Amino acid sequence: MFVALIADGLKLFYEVIYKYVDRQFESNPELVTAVICCYNEEEEIGKTISSLREILPSDRIIVVDDGSSDRTAEIIRQSGGVLLIKLSKNVGKVKAMKEGLKYVKTPLTLIMDADIRFGKQFKLPTSILVSEEKTAVAFNVVPVSVSATGNWFQKIIVGLQEHEYEKSMQIGKRSQDTVESVNCISGAAGLFQTNRLKRLSKHHTEIFTSEDLERTLIELIYEGKVVFVDERVETEVPKSMRELIKQRVISWWPGLYRNFPLFLAILFKKRIARKLRVEMFYQTMSIVLDPLKIASLFFLAIEGRWALLIYIYLVYFLLEIFIRVRLSGIISFKKCFKVILLYPLYNLFQMILRLCALPIFFWKRYIKRSWRPVINPTKIVISLLVFLTLTALPSFVFAEGKKNFIVVKHQYINDSNGRQIRNTNLFLSFNKRIYFGINNALKRLNLGGYFSSLGANFNPDIRIRKYSWMPKITISKTVSKVLVARIMVAYSFNRKRNFPVLSAGTDFYYGDYNWLSFNLVKEFGRKNGATFILKNHLQKDDWFADIGASVTNFGDPGVFGKIGHKNVFVEISQYKNFDFNKYNRTAVAFGVKVRF
Repeated sequence: MFVALIADGLKLFYEVIYKYVDRQFESNPELVTAVICCYNEEEEIGKTISSLREILPSDRIIVVDDGSSDRTAEIIRQSGGVLLIKLSKNVGKVKAMKEGLKYVKTPLTLIMDADIRFGKQFKLPTSILVSEEKTAVAFNVVPVSVSATGNWFQKIIVGLQEHEYEKSMQIGKRSQDTVESVNCISGAAGLFQTNRLKRLSKHHTEIFTSEDLERTLIELIYEGKVVFVDERVETEVPKSMRELIKQRVISWWPGLYRNFPLFLAILFKKRIARKLRVEMFYQTMSIVLDPLKIASLFFLAIEGRWALLIYIYLVYFLLEIFIRVRLSGIISFKKCFKVILLYPLYNLFQMILRLCALPIFFWKRYIKRSWRPVINPTKIVISLLVFLTLTALPSFVFAEGKKNFIVVKHQYINDSNGRQIRNTNLFLSFNKRIYFGINNALKRLNLGGYFSSLGANFNPDIRIRKYSWMPKITISKTVSKVLVARIMVAYSFNRKRNFPVLSAGTDFYYGDYNWLSFNLVKEFGRKNGATFILKNHLQKDDWFADIGASVTNFGDPGVFGKIGHKNVFVEISQYKNFDFNKYNRTAVAFGVKVRF
């Protein structure tokens, strides 16, 4: 928790010490075409088009009706002069936008939502993209103020969001603008170079959730220069707690996790602005630390440490006062004192919502597979596990002592079909209770654990790959002082074929740390193959070795060996018709095991 306090304070200090850029520009609306994507927006689309006509003529307004089932298309037609593209079914904002871009002939494109209003003095900063050769522009997006008839609760909800948006725009984006690296152009409105937008759209995953964040991060990855101008754009925001929770848990925060690999790609990208690298580090750290913050506050409350909780609240409260004064002065601050008083609790509420969005992300990404990854998904988990290793999570959650360990192994693999694979494996175990594993070449994630019940040991495990996943459970029981029996049941869910896997085996101990193990693995898929495996584990002082052999029911042999000293080891293996395929495989690996 104190790490988070320090990080938040340092980030705020880092953002406010820079002198912001007051960008001057010339506006030439003839260079711009607007593309609006909408779905069931009959209440808002007419108002949005009317507001846009103050800036652009009707013949340069393109509206894509993304399969609406209400009167949206009818209202667009009644607007007159606007180009309507009617899609037969709902395909999502990204695909709808690509359809609209096909009709854009101007060098610049204004992408918009269907529920926004432009400020009375709004001007399009065309010279910034044409003369100054920046690649995209973010605007000052603010919530539409609640009407005078709104109740006090609506005013509080909107007021909290107003403060949130103003912080993001006037401190966050202005700070990022100093190095031309604004990392999120709001989907409400953004100005882009048309040709570049069309080209980079090919890298977009065509998923609606947080599509604006993904589009901007792609801009930065491909050497884009994204800046901010203080031109006011108003957008509708949730006015009830239910709407707010639905927006954040279903729409916003799952996309944050989905775009996590892009944060890492920029974080480790060569030749980027230091401030952008700091921002990406803060974003990745925040995602990882959110569960720890919530857990810390929970345990402090359970232990009755209210003085410390009040102290933490006051620190964040003072930070918000500093931000409010920095934004608009002490006079304006007095008008929103209630919002500032509640904002630390609103921050906690947002952290909880971000955590609640994590199951939504996993469901859509790994179970339904309706979301394809923006970058190799294993980078997410590898970075997450490495970061957890470097933080205080093991000592915070698990028992004291060196019962935790991490294993990193790098493999060089050669196949007889000419493939050469470089593979990194990472395995992290906490307190001999739960573990995580990553296989980079296979793009596989392993989650598992251990527990004892009814005189037996249980090891549930799940392996997740891009196009398959396999839950399994291994049950082992000590039969005598020297014999342990095992049985494993698994089921492979594959895009080609689903099938069960069974395994049975024993361990025969002939010393404290020496044993001979035998396993029979039967796969009722992939040729219905069976594999017999024999392995001998030897250990003396700090030296250890594993030597083994295998043979399939088709007569294909394999041998493997491992030797190590203390924390380092090397491995070698060779298999004929590896994994029941028609190629032979040879692999050499080296690795390290560190206890902490």
